[in-house]
Amino acid sequence: MITRVYIMKNRANKDGSYSVYVRVTHKGHRFLVTTGLTTFGELEEYSFPKTESNARVKTNRLKQIVLQIESICFENGNLPWVAVRDKINESILGREPKPKTTLADYVEEFAYTKKGGTRGLYESTCRKVKDYDGKADINNVTHKWLRGFDAMLAKTMGINAKAIHLRNLRAVFNYAIDNGYTSNYPFRAFKIEHEATRKRSLSLEDVRMLKDYECEPFQREYRDMFMLMLYLIGINAADLFRLPHSALVGDRIEYRRAKTHKLYSVKVEPEAMGIIERYKGCKYLLNPLDRYKDYRNYLHHMNDALKSIGKEYRPGRKTTGGSLFDGLSSYWSRHTWATIAYNAGVQLDTISLALGHSMGKGALVTEIYIKPSLELVDKANRKVIDLINQNKA
Repeated sequence: MITRVYIMKNRANKDGSYSVYVRVTHKGHRFLVTTGLTTFGELEEYSFPKTESNARVKTNRLKQIVLQIESICFENGNLPWVAVRDKINESILGREPKPKTTLADYVEEFAYTKKGGTRGLYESTCRKVKDYDGKADINNVTHKWLRGFDAMLAKTMGINAKAIHLRNLRAVFNYAIDNGYTSNYPFRAFKIEHEATRKRSLSLEDVRMLKDYECEPFQREYRDMFMLMLYLIGINAADLFRLPHSALVGDRIEYRRAKTHKLYSVKVEPEAMGIIERYKGCKYLLNPLDRYKDYRNYLHHMNDALKSIGKEYRPGRKTTGGSLFDGLSSYWSRHTWATIAYNAGVQLDTISLALGHSMGKGALVTEIYIKPSLELVDKANRKVIDLINQNKA
C-alpha cells in the first residue's frame, strides 16, 4: 500500500485554491481520497506552506488522514480493494458508500481506478451511457442494448471513435465480473468494428527536412521539442515536460511513465542534450512549465505550431500555402522512431523494449528470466539518430 498527496491543479476552486487528495495504491489499484482540505501552493510532503492560514492545523489533519488510510488498509487486507476504498471514505468523510446498481455507476467506479487522459476517456464513456440509458442495470444489459448504444454513437462519431467507448464498456464488464458484481457478459457475441487509420509517422527524409527547415521564429521551439521527443525514443509529453532536474542522472534520463508507471532509462545523446541546454527550466528540467501551469496548454500550442510549419506568414495577411506535414503532432515522434528503427533493421524485440511494450510472444515468461539490456536500446537509438543526421542521398 502506497499513499501520496495529490493536488487537483487542473480544477481550481472559485477562490483560486486547489483541492488536496490522497492518492492510494492498494492491491495494484489506484484511487483518490477526498481530504476536504485546500491549498494555494505546493505541499512539501504533508506540510502546507507556512504562508497559508491554519497551515499547522491543516498539516496535522492531513497527516491524521494518511494514518487513518494506512490503518484501514492494514486491518482490511483480506477485502477487495473497492471495499477498502469504501471503508476509507466512510471513515474519513463520514458517509456510506453510494450503492451501485446501474451500468453508469460501474463505469464511473472503473474510471476512478484510472488517471489522467485514460480516466477522462472512461468519464466520457460514462456520460454517453447516461445519455443513452442512465438507468440501465448492469445485470440486464443485452446484445440488443449494445446494438442500440452503438447506433446512438454512430450518429455523432466515426467507427474508431465509437470503438473506444465500446472497448471501455467491455473493460468495465470484465472488471465487474472479476470483482463478483455480475456474471452478465453481453459482449460474447458482439463484434466491435474498427477501421485502419493513417499511420502517424514521418519518413526518414521527412525528419531530415523538418530538423533543418527554416521555420517561423515562433515555430522553432516547438520543432526542437518534437526533435527532442524523437531523440528520447518518443517520450510522452506528459513525462517530458514534467521531468524534474533530478531525472537527469549523468548521461541518462530516468523516470516512470505517468500512464503505466513503468521505469524508463534513456541515454541522452549529444543532440538531445543540446536541446535540453537550450530550453533549460527553473522548476523543471525544461522551461515550458515556467510559463504554463499545465503541460497540456503548452502541448496545444505545440501541436498547432507543428501543423502550421510550411505555411507562408505575412504581416497583416492570412497564411498561404499548405503545411509541410499535414496533421503533425507531438505523438508522431513515438511512431516515427519505431518506423525508422524498424526500417534500419532493428529487431522488433528491441523496439518493443525501447517503447516499453512486451517483448514479443511469450514475453510474460521470458521477461522473468531475462534482464533486458539497455545497451541494445542505446545502440538502436544511436543508429536512428545517425540516420537522421546523414545528408540526403
